[in-house]
Amino acid sequence: MGEVLTVGLPTLAVLIGILVNNSRLNDMRGEFNTRLNEIRGDFNGRLSDLRGEISSRLTDFNGRMDRFEKRMDGFDKRLEAFDKRLSDFDKRMDGFDKRLGAFDKRLEAFDKRLDDLNSGLKILNERISDLRAYVEGQFEADRRANDALEKMLFGKIEDIDSRLSRLEGRLAA
Repeated sequence: MGEVLTVGLPTLAVLIGILVNNSRLNDMRGEFNTRLNEIRGDFNGRLSDLRGEISSRLTDFNGRMDRFEKRMDGFDKRLEAFDKRLSDFDKRMDGFDKRLGAFDKRLEAFDKRLDDLNSGLKILNERISDLRAYVEGQFEADRRANDALEKMLFGKIEDIDSRLSRLEGRLAA
């Protein structure tokens, strides 16, 4: 009977220890699952906020682009009207050339004036070209900035997704 107590008592103690540890592991697993669900909910909330901010920024950008395009359309219309007026002016000058052939000196003055207008048009065209180059540069800079922001955001989203996948993989294991 002494041997039974000698062997049975430690065996019984080991079994009780295993049961206690198993109970603790179950408690820790429940706490871990609760915490993981909290983290997942927090992550989903942050991701939703990020999507909303990106959407609002894109909406704002699109609105600004629409306003800019409307302004450019108005500018194009004014340029077309100006071109038409210049075209009409050229036609009138051609008519004056035919009717005022006897007045060479006055015609030379008109020709000089036309040259001045043409040089003014060249200056205007250069200014327009400069303005277009500036606007295109701004568009390009905005596009690059938006592309960089988009890459950064998608990179962060992918990083978060991979972290979440790893955590889910660890939980599944």
